Amino acid sequence: MNSRKRILKEMISAIEKNETVQENVDLRKATAELYKVWKIDATAKILRNCFKRGGFSNQTDDSDSDDEDAILTNLKEKWKTVEGNGRITDDATLSDILEVGAELLNASYPTDEEILKSLMDNNKGQENDSYSENENVIQPKPHRTEMLQSFETIKRGFQMEENVPDSIFSSLIKCENFYENLTSQNAKQCKIKEFFK
Repeated sequence: MNSRKRILKEMISAIEKNETVQENVDLRKATAELYKVWKIDATAKILRNCFKRGGFSNQTDDSDSDDEDAILTNLKEKWKTVEGNGRITDDATLSDILEVGAELLNASYPTDEEILKSLMDNNKGQENDSYSENENVIQPKPHRTEMLQSFETIKRGFQMEENVPDSIFSSLIKCENFYENLTSQNAKQCKIKEFFK
């Protein structure tokens, strides 16, 4: 919430002043930030919602017009209920519990490193899956005309590019000639009548 904005503003300010940016938050800074959150950012509505989510209250959001004294009285009543159930030790106070609640993480957002790691793990899994799927599939042998058309397409593609060495073209022509010779040996000669049966 606002604490994140404050931390980012401090980091941006340090960058603009060419100072070293402290990426990790130390205990002193975290304590000061928690104090600011509790004293400045924590509104009555936020506290009500926290207690409601925790199961301590069944109020609706229509109680926004309540003054803070009524809310504090309600919190103290809830505290007595919780304290009476034996879930709280004798030496703990309401402010102790509220301070612990302030330290709890409200929402968690993944860091850039976690996002990248997740994406890379997903990509690795997909590559392995597609490899294993393709491994079991037997590809049919391409037809002779399909192969010859492929050679033509590759030649045409290289001709459209600039600065392609002649050795590429000669190698491609050698491959094409080799394939034509290989397939022509296996082809049998047919009469034209055989095509019209």
